[in-house]
Amino acid sequence: MNAKALLFIPCIALISFSPAPVYAADTGMSDMGGMGEMFAHPFWSHMGVPDKPGEVDMRLLGYRSRLDGMASGDFGLHLEAGLLPGLGIHLRADGIYNSPDSEIMVMYSFLHDSDMNNGISVFGEAEILTGGGNDVTTQGVFGVGGRLTAGKVVVWDGDVHYNPKEEMAEYESSFVFYMSSKIYPLVEASGHSAMDMATLNVLPGIKFMINDSSALGLGVRIPVLDDKEYDSRAELTYDFWF
Repeated sequence: MNAKALLFIPCIALISFSPAPVYAADTGMSDMGGMGEMFAHPFWSHMGVPDKPGEVDMRLLGYRSRLDGMASGDFGLHLEAGLLPGLGIHLRADGIYNSPDSEIMVMYSFLHDSDMNNGISVFGEAEILTGGGNDVTTQGVFGVGGRLTAGKVVVWDGDVHYNPKEEMAEYESSFVFYMSSKIYPLVEASGHSAMDMATLNVLPGIKFMINDSSALGLGVRIPVLDDKEYDSRAELTYDFWF
């Protein structure tokens, strides 16, 4: 069995035994993934606070990159699930074929409102480094995340990871805007900083709600610094939750 596929076995088991969702009193916001009913999940980045207990969100990614006139493609998957109040798990592989690592993250929100529309979280993460071969190694990562919701206008989710072994910081930030109940423009930024290089990629995109439990996203990720992994990357996501 593929090493990346094995990462999802413990998550599925934990979700199966997690409590059913328990919601706070209605505040005019729905309970879709702990976000207001007018908002979709981030395009690809982590949410800044966990889902509510028993809630699961799965994002599937397909992308096509171009670098110096050469094109390549890959697929990714990102699963987020609420286990207990304020506690969630994230599993993510940015590339099934080409990415050298996958992530298992446990996130705890120690400060948040009752609807999880605003909050701060801390997390610990294991990066499973497969390197495309048979040898599997693990590195520990820790970080902090957060979410801010500005009425029915925009939701911001962001997080910063630090890998002490590689002395590298990774960062993500997502702004999702409300246009209508079916259309959500967004801007997402991501990158990393190490001793010898720094990257920053910006994705303008849009998400379309298909129904009450799924959405389709389109965007193009573009590097803005000299250090880069690609010249541009067209991305398509399919997002569903339950």
